[in-house]
Amino acid sequence: MTLDNKQVIKDLVNSLGENKSEFINSVSYSIDNYISSQGIKKCLTVVERTPQGAVYLEWEPYEGVDYVKRLIAFCRGQRYSGRDLDSALTDPVVKIVTNEFEKFYTNDSNSELLSKALMEIIFKNEVLSGTLINSIINTASAKNISAVTRKKATSILIHQMQKLLDTNLGHSISTLAGKAVTTAISAPIAHSTAMLIMKFMALHLKVILAKVLSSAAIKTMIAVAIKKFVVAAILAVFVKIIAAKLGISAGAVIAFVLIPLILLYIAREAYTLPSTLGEKVSYKVSTELDSNFININENIMEQIFKEFISVDNILLISTYLSHEPEIQSGIDKIIASMET
Repeated sequence: MTLDNKQVIKDLVNSLGENKSEFINSVSYSIDNYISSQGIKKCLTVVERTPQGAVYLEWEPYEGVDYVKRLIAFCRGQRYSGRDLDSALTDPVVKIVTNEFEKFYTNDSNSELLSKALMEIIFKNEVLSGTLINSIINTASAKNISAVTRKKATSILIHQMQKLLDTNLGHSISTLAGKAVTTAISAPIAHSTAMLIMKFMALHLKVILAKVLSSAAIKTMIAVAIKKFVVAAILAVFVKIIAAKLGISAGAVIAFVLIPLILLYIAREAYTLPSTLGEKVSYKVSTELDSNFININENIMEQIFKEFISVDNILLISTYLSHEPEIQSGIDKIIASMET
């Protein structure tokens, strides 16, 4: 990622931050709602993980001394039999937060911000912009074009796109799309064609971006980015409201001694523990996301843009654009003006 691209991403994340409160509130509500609706068995289940992070075994709170040994180790942040321990709530909560990120990035206002940032990155990169415009010209024009004419037309359009982005950074894409229609009447052909490319590119970028964001690769990347916060939050809540009450967090505890205490605890807390966990875990996770919003989103955006900005995606965009009749007409007029 170049320095220019990093600045584009920083500016993008700052703009996304204007909608941060809505995102954080939605995350908090979704986590609380999920955990509160679970039974106490799900809330207290401890899982063992493989070195790759997959669930190896699940231990439910009715499984006697084997369960209690793992609960003690989990609440003390220790491994058991060489395996990491975790709560059965972690994976569902990570999935909830991942889905909230996808919804956040693909809502109308944020999708527009991402699309515009992507356009800026594409047209600040000579290779990407050259590939895009050259492919549009090759496909859109019905004429046989010489290499010299194609190169000149590509250069003119890239220059116009860069000018548009530099002079219209304060405008939304939807505003630019509206301007494209009126400007085309009086502006030079190259300028109006560049505006049309921007207009249709914005529409197609949102569609392709939504596909990228819903891909397994991006969802996995987001899950990895936020999992450590979820794990830490759930462990902290377990230590505070479960381990402390059972005496797990302090001193040496013999597992079988805890079995009757665990059973008594389950009986007493069966109706209130899920809602207590839901409230505290949702608060802890949303607080972490709030305080780390800039860093998390910059890392996620870098990965999304790396996934998006590939030659294959650039050619896919050019295919969409080159079939737009208005762009085909504009390209033909530019070429005609060069040949006269």
